[in-house]
Amino acid sequence: MIAAFIKRPPDFSHLLTVSEPVWNYLYDIVLEMEREYNSKKKYWELYVGADLRRMFIMIYRECADVMTMKVGHSVTVAYNIMNYINHHFTENISVDKIAAELYLNKNYIAHIFKEETGYSLIAYAILLRINRAKLMLAKTDKSITQIATECGYDDFTYFSRQFKKTTGLTPSAYRKAYAGEDDKNQ
Repeated sequence: MIAAFIKRPPDFSHLLTVSEPVWNYLYDIVLEMEREYNSKKKYWELYVGADLRRMFIMIYRECADVMTMKVGHSVTVAYNIMNYINHHFTENISVDKIAAELYLNKNYIAHIFKEETGYSLIAYAILLRINRAKLMLAKTDKSITQIATECGYDDFTYFSRQFKKTTGLTPSAYRKAYAGEDDKNQ
């Protein structure tokens, strides 16, 4: 189902047209996810995840003619690589380690992943790490060194350099700019 978002056909458009009842249903799901996220009741993550799945299924059902595309072996491989990185990006990962875990050639997975997603394996892992760091900087009081470690960086200087290269801000400047954003928006 997500293949259309991983590798888009040449005529792909992000604009999908659905009937008004379906639009209202999807809008209600989004509002429900927002309420769950804001309340943070026990198991809210599972609740939001279930709503997100319902939303994707409804969109797929309504727009199957637009979203249906053949999913080749390379898309499946790229998805498996992405899934592995999503679950292990805070660890010390490398192309060799990913290839060994998936029982595939390292040159093959590097080529397929770049072709299907537009990212190198390491660039994708760095993106995940920096996004996690941004969230932690904005939402927690943990030290920047602790955040760097929890995001998979052993070297604080390298973390700071990667963070600034990606966001344009140092970690401390980012924290000053974005700490408590949810509190300001409520």
